[in-house]
Formats: sequence, structure tokens, C-alpha cells
Amino acid sequence: MPNEKANPAKEATTEATAAPAKEVRATGKKPEVKKPPYYVAPGKSLTSLKGILSGDTADEVKAEYLAGGKEAVDAFVKSGHVLKG
Repeated sequence: MPNEKANPAKEATTEATAAPAKEVRATGKKPEVKKPPYYVAPGKSLTSLKGILSGDTADEVKAEYLAGGKEAVDAFVKSGHVLKG
């Protein structure tokens, strides 16, 4: 469209999202995503002080998010609801 102005923010976003796609096409593998030290296991969810943490998006779990603190994190790791990164 001739009346459309260039949007630098949109162009930067497009370039940022295109880089991982180029890597996937070049190598045939998805880039390795660094996981947080503790995260919710896939298919699980936790109710925390921060809100509902989902395993579908591998939300980070911190001791300050849970009422029981570090002991609660350790208990969730033992039960398999939280995984170590």
C-alpha cells in the first residue's frame, strides 16, 4: 500500500522472529531453549502466589511464589510436578 508508513518496531519484530526460523531450516533442528532452574512439568499446573503456573508453557517456579517456600519447591520436585532445568 502506498500510504502505509514504515514501522521500525514491526520490522524489528519480523527480523527477530525470522532468525530462529532460518536456523531451523538450515540445521533441521529447533534451537535449544534454556530452561529455568525449576519449572512446571508438562501436563501439570500449580496454583501459586503469582497465579496459576502451567506446564504447557514450562513456567518458572521460584520459592517466593509458593507459600511453603523452598520446602514446597522440594516437595513438588519429589512428587514430579516441578522439574529441574
